[in-house]
Amino acid sequence: MSEAVHRPHGEQDWRYNREIAQEIPFPEFWTLELAQKWASEIPEGIEHEGHESPLVELDLTKEGYGIVFIKNEADRSVNPTGTMKDRIGRSCAAEYRYDAKQALEFRNNDPVYAKRFPEIRIPRYSMLTAGNAGMALTKTFETLDLPPPKLLIDIHADQKTINKLKKTRADIYLVDLSTNPFSGRTSTDSPLTKDEILALTNNGFGTDLTSNNSFQDDNPHITFYHNLATQIFSEKPDEIYVPYGSGALFGEILARQRLGGPLILSGRKMTAEERAQTAKQIYSIKLFGAEPENSSSVADKLSAPAKPFPTMWEKEMDWYKTEGQTNTETGIIKISENEILAGYELLKKTGQGKGIETEPSGSAGLALYMRRWEKGKIKKDAKVIIVNTGKGIISDTKK
Repeated sequence: MSEAVHRPHGEQDWRYNREIAQEIPFPEFWTLELAQKWASEIPEGIEHEGHESPLVELDLTKEGYGIVFIKNEADRSVNPTGTMKDRIGRSCAAEYRYDAKQALEFRNNDPVYAKRFPEIRIPRYSMLTAGNAGMALTKTFETLDLPPPKLLIDIHADQKTINKLKKTRADIYLVDLSTNPFSGRTSTDSPLTKDEILALTNNGFGTDLTSNNSFQDDNPHITFYHNLATQIFSEKPDEIYVPYGSGALFGEILARQRLGGPLILSGRKMTAEERAQTAKQIYSIKLFGAEPENSSSVADKLSAPAKPFPTMWEKEMDWYKTEGQTNTETGIIKISENEILAGYELLKKTGQGKGIETEPSGSAGLALYMRRWEKGKIKKDAKVIIVNTGKGIISDTKK
């Protein structure tokens, strides 16, 4: 495909106070060559097969804590960029495979569609990113020769992060995300909608991956972390700890918890009694999201100025508690900078030799576990799973 069109000084768009840093030429409409290529070359089951990250046991008793299990999303044999964000790229690649096969089927069997085929737009994806998610999406798409993703980045982001992303095969748009450029209000009071994100990334006919309900509405079967949640629940933990930034990881685990477990057990359909027992066990699990209390935290992947999912999942969480579909202690808890750094240092130290890479954002779940342990809120025999979301190609630069 064509090389990137780099604009060293950017193209300023004063309508949105936006800088179009980079756009890469790519076919706008379907071609038979692309449809055949994606239908045949994108692996079946790319979104879930062979992507079970390891569960690493860590004995922290010498450090004054208990035994925990780290769900290690930094394992590069599973996630090539060293972060759970690779799961997003695989889910979207699976969509391209589905779209290509469907386009070919309609083209071959529907004369009207066949005539319109060259005029049908190829789907494009937009993403608001702090760095790692955009990098992971770009790497996956580049490997499979998919359309460059359209990345929306805060213009105040670390310049090293912006420069790294400019070197990738992605369209780059820089905007001051402290305020909503359409409403003029703060991003907290007026989060960007999917249509606003699509407008800011020149993608009016595409799909946004990061606003409150965008991909659920447009592509309801895309679930970034569905398989990760399933893997975690299969271990039957008592407590789960995850970093809390955009809210997508917490939300998908919470949604999976509400389902109450699988319908199939050992190759056979579960009985009603087995189903009820499994659901009861899963509903009892405590799920905790660790969120920085500092808006300019060292855990900078968790403290971006524009957060797409939290409001939605906080409302869902309260409803699930009322319905008994999650533990009443489930919640999102703010943690301090000192706690975040302590969790980061402990995971970095104890994870040596076990293949665990991390950064402050990725180890925030352990930081919250440490606080709860110190306050005597965790039973000594509790099975605790902590998700290390990884250390991506773009790691924290503020520490």
